[in-house]
Amino acid sequence: MSCDALSDYFSAERKRPPCENIRKKLKDCLYFSDCYTRDKKSMRECLEGGEGVPDECRHLAQQLYLCKRSVFDPRFRIQGRKDEFTDK
Repeated sequence: MSCDALSDYFSAERKRPPCENIRKKLKDCLYFSDCYTRDKKSMRECLEGGEGVPDECRHLAQQLYLCKRSVFDPRFRIQGRKDEFTDK
């Protein structure tokens, strides 16, 4: 394999994982929530407990669930994944 082929391989934009945009938005939302900053709980504990978590974070968690479900649902091979619709 030549050096040009290797540089093309590593410089080519790789396909991003499914639901990455929603996951990043949820992580940012939880990072700045009162539950995480003030109460020093983990992000998972904040989502499970629910106190000090904004409604936006709950909505993003639901969107992430739907996106992950759509990855394995064969109906969405034709319709497309849910994260493609929420980023617009």
